[in-house]
Amino acid sequence: MDERGGSGVAVARHVVLQSDGVGVGSRPPQDPFRGHSSQSLWIPFPMTALPSVRVLRPADVGTLRSLLAVFADAFEDPERYLERQPSDPYLHELLSNGMFLAIVAEAGTRVVGGLTGYVLPKFEQACREFYLYDLAVAHDHRRQGVATAMIELLKTLAAERGFDGIFVQAHRDDGPAIALYARLGVGEEVLHFDIAPAGAGP
Repeated sequence: MDERGGSGVAVARHVVLQSDGVGVGSRPPQDPFRGHSSQSLWIPFPMTALPSVRVLRPADVGTLRSLLAVFADAFEDPERYLERQPSDPYLHELLSNGMFLAIVAEAGTRVVGGLTGYVLPKFEQACREFYLYDLAVAHDHRRQGVATAMIELLKTLAAERGFDGIFVQAHRDDGPAIALYARLGVGEEVLHFDIAPAGAGP
């Protein structure tokens, strides 16, 4: 679910998520025996545990690089996420400065999803908002509540840190992203423009 457009104009869904401090949770498993005769023997499949979600710290540079690999695969964009990665000191500083936030989902030692974004101090009021920039889940862990769990943790952090709100963009043709964000926030139609710096072309 890549939330950025290409050059030019893109129509996107702009969604504001409520930072209400709701904790991370998962839907309780259904009873595997429900609706079956007591004369039959049913052996339930093992329940798959939801990956753990956590905020990256300055020491987690290697984990952030693993998240970049997840993004490269999910967005099919290795050039952006793999071929020009910053140095370790750059990423350490990014994770230290308090204006960047990364949350990862881990199944054991494997990074299977994550989100990143930026804290935006406002000038018209003494407040801050959070821009959710990228969110992706590995193909084999989708539709298991991983993205929702990461956003719920983000909402909790937003409440703890006093953010006034969270906002995110989704392309109109990205049905799964729109469905996810529509369950969690209020959407509106917006136009997205990319403006290149001087001398960088149109």
